[in-house]
Amino acid sequence: MARKFLTWFALLMTISVSVMFYLILKDPQMRELKNLRVDSTPERIARGEYLANNLLSCVHCHTQRDRDDYSLPAVGPAFAGGDCLDETWGFPGKMCTPNITSDAETGIGAWTDDEVLRAIREGISRDGIALFPLMPFDAYRDLPDEDAYAVIAYLRTIPPVSRSTPATVVNFPMSVIVRQIPTPLEEPVPPVSRDDEATYGAHLAKIASCIGCHSEDVDDLAGGQSFPLPSGPLASPNITPDPTGVLPEEYDGFVRMFRKFAPENEATTAVDPEHLTVMPWRTLGGLTDEDLHALFTYLRTVRPVENAVQVYPADPEVK
Repeated sequence: MARKFLTWFALLMTISVSVMFYLILKDPQMRELKNLRVDSTPERIARGEYLANNLLSCVHCHTQRDRDDYSLPAVGPAFAGGDCLDETWGFPGKMCTPNITSDAETGIGAWTDDEVLRAIREGISRDGIALFPLMPFDAYRDLPDEDAYAVIAYLRTIPPVSRSTPATVVNFPMSVIVRQIPTPLEEPVPPVSRDDEATYGAHLAKIASCIGCHSEDVDDLAGGQSFPLPSGPLASPNITPDPTGVLPEEYDGFVRMFRKFAPENEATTAVDPEHLTVMPWRTLGGLTDEDLHALFTYLRTVRPVENAVQVYPADPEVK
């Protein structure tokens, strides 16, 4: 019996080690690149500018920001690479958001249009490396082809900025997990109808990463997801229609939340340096009235979830 047990144990260990090495050495799934060439038109560029600077918040992550100011104002060239995250931010290693200007050496100027498209919606870099999912490619996967092409057309218009960022280093075992996440996108992604406002709002909530940030274990928008920050932990609030959430009952209140930190209101905005945020208020504050109303309409239809989130740690000195 002992000999049989040892034989099975040795076999199990051999299989386990083999699987482990397979996963460590396995390349991420990726589709073959196509000879895609995105035509640049004024309409596409305008749409891409709105998406990259507002709805998708690309400029928020790919630009250095003043992390001591609640509204996170830019302190570096737009799209030339953002801040570096490490263990103090809860990142398993170190990652600096890259330069995505049209610079050929340090940006994406030498990338083909399909390489850019694959990175945005499938999470694969030009060199075949899986992007860390802090880049929300899973949300952008639902980005319709025309909107994705618009983003590419706009990024091509951004003046080149020569600024290198270090390569991302992800610690084991997360480095193995990250390589398994990307999934090839082989089929076209059609446009989303705006006829049903709530349905369109649900689409906006997905690609703007509302669902990704305001959901913890399931896509219920009940908040509670933890974001470790150097200033202390932050939890995303509940944005369901439940009374324990922060979603206003009226649209006017919803709009005020977003417009408060729009650039034109910067001079009159009170900030709290003790309570930093990861919410890209400056970019989302520029959403169109149509998109904001669709987003609000959708959020008022989601299932109310009772979850009173303590967004910032309770102050022990406050009774």
